[in-house]
Amino acid sequence: MPRRHRIGTLVGAAALAFSVSTLALAQDPEDSAVSVTAAASIVSKYLWHGYDVLDDHAAFQPYVEVGWRGFFVGVWGSFALASGFEDLDELDYYAGCTRSFLSEERFAFDAMLLYTYYDYPNSDTVPGSDGVADTQDLMLKFAFPNLISLGPAKLVPSIAVLREWDGAESGHHVDDGWLHILALSYSLPLADTAFTQEGQTLDVTLDATHNDGVFGSESGWSHGTLTLGTSYSWGAVTIAPYVAHQWSWEDSVNDEDEFVAGWTAKVEF
Repeated sequence: MPRRHRIGTLVGAAALAFSVSTLALAQDPEDSAVSVTAAASIVSKYLWHGYDVLDDHAAFQPYVEVGWRGFFVGVWGSFALASGFEDLDELDYYAGCTRSFLSEERFAFDAMLLYTYYDYPNSDTVPGSDGVADTQDLMLKFAFPNLISLGPAKLVPSIAVLREWDGAESGHHVDDGWLHILALSYSLPLADTAFTQEGQTLDVTLDATHNDGVFGSESGWSHGTLTLGTSYSWGAVTIAPYVAHQWSWEDSVNDEDEFVAGWTAKVEF
């Protein structure tokens, strides 16, 4: 989903989630207009915080989001583009808010609070069974957009803390755990060519995730991700391709490195 850092943080749907998993930005708190964003992604793999959800299969991942003065609500979905994964069809319901503080100062920071409920409508099960149980999480993220100047742009460090726990169907706690994500992001301005647009950037994100036992994994630094992406805009329509490489460090999360590519089409109203 757009705000969940599924890439690196959001690899999958340009999450991002934080990731690069932000595709739709929250409404400016000073702007009273309501924004509506609809988008759809095709991804070669669905990676969620290091886990290869569909075992190297592609997915279609649409979402719709409504924003107002920094508050937002949305629904994000993931559907495998291969048979045999129907239990992993996913609908996520999320809500949150974003705020910026000290925006003109070097120590400015952006904060985001995000709640997500992960629903698997084709799998009516609980943790510990052979099916897929609903889960939920709460994320608090801080980014520091003015802290580090590097050439023509800013190097933006960020940190996110997520608490994962079982969904409404569960009476167990095997899914409980914490995720901590450290990231550096940089938007490199691209030269004017026949293949670029005015003001276009190459967006680079490098992140590392510490998994403290989510889904029964071993506690430790589970993986790191390098993501490269850009976007092309024509009025309210945006097309955003990206590629990402994941280094997997903890076998209980993922026992192999991963490469994923995808693109997102988005329209804002």
